[in-house]
Amino acid sequence: MRIRLGSHEMTLSGAGENLGAALTAVGIPLDLRCSGKGICNRCEVILLAGEFVVDGRPVSVRETPVRAKACRTVVSDEAAVIEIPRKSLAGSNPKCTETFETGEFPLAPECAGIAAIMDIGTTTVALALADTSTGKIIGSTSEYNKQFKYGDNVVSRISFSTERPANMALLRRALIEENINPMLAGLCLAHNLDIADIKIFSAAGNTVMTHILWNLSPAGMGAIPFKPATRIFPELPAARLGISAAPEAIIKAVPAISGFVGGDITAGITTSKMAGECRCALLVDVGTNCETVLLRDGKFYACAAAAGPAFEGAGVACGSRGEQGAIESIKIDRSLTIHCQVIGGGEPHGVCGSGMIDFVAEARACGLLNEFGRFDRDWLQRSGRYLQLADNLTACKLTADGSIYLSEKDIESILKAKAAIFAGIKSLTGLEGCRVEEVDCIYLAGGFARYIDIENAIRIGMLPDIPPEKYRKIGNSSLAGAALHVLNRDTGKKYLELISKVNDIILNTVPEFETNYIDALMLP
Repeated sequence: MRIRLGSHEMTLSGAGENLGAALTAVGIPLDLRCSGKGICNRCEVILLAGEFVVDGRPVSVRETPVRAKACRTVVSDEAAVIEIPRKSLAGSNPKCTETFETGEFPLAPECAGIAAIMDIGTTTVALALADTSTGKIIGSTSEYNKQFKYGDNVVSRISFSTERPANMALLRRALIEENINPMLAGLCLAHNLDIADIKIFSAAGNTVMTHILWNLSPAGMGAIPFKPATRIFPELPAARLGISAAPEAIIKAVPAISGFVGGDITAGITTSKMAGECRCALLVDVGTNCETVLLRDGKFYACAAAAGPAFEGAGVACGSRGEQGAIESIKIDRSLTIHCQVIGGGEPHGVCGSGMIDFVAEARACGLLNEFGRFDRDWLQRSGRYLQLADNLTACKLTADGSIYLSEKDIESILKAKAAIFAGIKSLTGLEGCRVEEVDCIYLAGGFARYIDIENAIRIGMLPDIPPEKYRKIGNSSLAGAALHVLNRDTGKKYLELISKVNDIILNTVPEFETNYIDALMLP
């Protein structure tokens, strides 16, 4: 079969094979984020010629091209010709923040040598090397979590891990052999270091990712009461987990607060120094799961809301992760001229989360969107931005040729994601009798938070409507917490004390959450 990818063409032997598996096997990074279940529509290809079986039905392509999901397609003959659109590829080089602040702290490392510090996220993995004798960061890198092909959120990965015994090994192989070890090798090469120079590892991440790294089943977090196998992960030889390092190197993890409030949040509470700076404060880590921590009068309360992966491109036809070629910023003027800023410049292939937030805020402000997320169709038609999709679905063209657009169905996915974030914050503060006006500061943690326009996030009802100067972006606090864990030997004790003080709130048990969520689906 012949594969067309942009201006490139290659020939593969794959008759009788699943197309998604065949393309992945030769290194073509299809976006298989639903692990081949055929539900995310991200691996769509164009069948140009040949015989196929699509969703169990024979399909013969002669003149009219057919769009099909690669994960649900079997190639029946070697003469097949297939085109892969750019948006069906999993991205690389994420615009992920590797910058962090640890603040002032006494340097008291456990051991001399090089430390590897890791932020293990559902979407991205960030890694840095530090000199324990000086505390200085030598270098850092980040990459998409290679587990995405088994699901794009922690719930799907929990499910995948329990489907068959071999699946945990697949998840660990993706994380360790496809992410961590190559990233370590690349950093060492770039900085003239040897893998054997690395004496200690420290990891922070959500509880599910840390379980998988430690080879512990995350199954207990798949249903109420969402109980992890452990919150405190034992120090182990790095080699025992399959990580490349000096033979004597050990690995440790920042302890978790609960099943869905992980060590990344333990790290964020500590490195933000919220307890020392505020009487009342919020820490919000915006991601597929949005974790929120409330500090009030010296007490901590935490919750997690499933925002879903819309801001990472799932459920949005032209959605993209934050990577080169994604529209990251949008401005709309009164004449409905749309100005897009693309990561890396050039032609866009999709819209990432920050761009989605900007579009909804700008479109609502100028009257293009009503409070229900529906377009003013007449205005779209007059401006030349109108696009009618299948099932009479209305969309707004972001590019002149209409190849990149946002539809009312896409807006609905975005509103669901922002509603979950806002409802989690409102439910947690309301449960503890706290008015948002009392909050001294809202700390925004994580890579996505760094790139969003705070005022636009407020305008669409995603973040509380308080003065923007009360918000503080703190970068990758998970990576900062992992660094502290190895650069100051007392930090581990402080983490253990902290996780025992945080009250974990399961939003499913809070009656107001559903009402708050439904209310937040509207645009202000």
